[in-house]
Amino acid sequence: GNLSQSGERLLKVLDIGGPDEAVLLNVLEQLNARGWLDGPYGAERRAILRMHSAAQLLRHGRLRASLDLFEQVEEGLQDGQELLHRQLADAYTVIAARLIWPNGRYDLLHDDHAERILRKVLAWFPERQRAWYLLGNVLIAGDQDDEALQALQRALEIDPQHAASHTATGDINRAAGRADEARSAYEAALGIDQNSASAQAGLGSLAYTAGDAQAALLAFQKALKFDPDCRPAMLGVGQICLDLRRFDDARQAFQKAMTFPAGRSIAYRGLGDAYRGLGRADKAIISYRLAIREDPRDAAAFW
Repeated sequence: GNLSQSGERLLKVLDIGGPDEAVLLNVLEQLNARGWLDGPYGAERRAILRMHSAAQLLRHGRLRASLDLFEQVEEGLQDGQELLHRQLADAYTVIAARLIWPNGRYDLLHDDHAERILRKVLAWFPERQRAWYLLGNVLIAGDQDDEALQALQRALEIDPQHAASHTATGDINRAAGRADEARSAYEAALGIDQNSASAQAGLGSLAYTAGDAQAALLAFQKALKFDPDCRPAMLGVGQICLDLRRFDDARQAFQKAMTFPAGRSIAYRGLGDAYRGLGRADKAIISYRLAIREDPRDAAAFW
């Protein structure tokens, strides 16, 4: 790993720290403050110590603090320290995934920090498939679909059997109105993972757009069978039930969907439509107001 002997010894000690690692790190930080880690390869030993301290923060969910410390480590890394660079890339990948999916895999958010550190990882290790996949997703969230598609294509060049990359590619093509390309991508994902709720929900959305409500409903229901928490499928079922004037079924679908943070304004608006269909104007107005509070740009809720 291109570490000195003293660096390798320190790394081994920290790697077997076990449940007492926090105590061990505290002791080592105190020794470092007293200069005990100085001398030849002192910078390397301090980098290893900071790396493990940052990993400890990450394990406790302190993403921003851990990222700050990891980036301090990065500033001190020297050429040839490949093992530390790989460990740093691993940590950045974990942090990026948690930043862009803070509430689960259906709550995709754009995060500038995530995009920045993923680009670093790929500059160091362009063969990392997961980093390309995550970059594609963070770019989707940032409405940079063309570049996102390129990143996902790189991910698929590295691993053609990665179902989630096919699904994300399908989502981009569907949003761009390229139905045939989207369908091919979703079907490729399902050929790899027949239980992919996201790909099945994508097929449902394509069917709904094409005017085949029955096929769409079946696809959404299948997606929910694969994953009861698949929010796109919940919203799809709710919308179809509205179209069929099955207002109570629509109400139930939207109520479940609004328990998830992302897309909650759509769920509130759909719930308002369901209550209006049920003759409950009072609850409909409340739901529309909640939709506007979640997303003031949701013009449909004003109607």
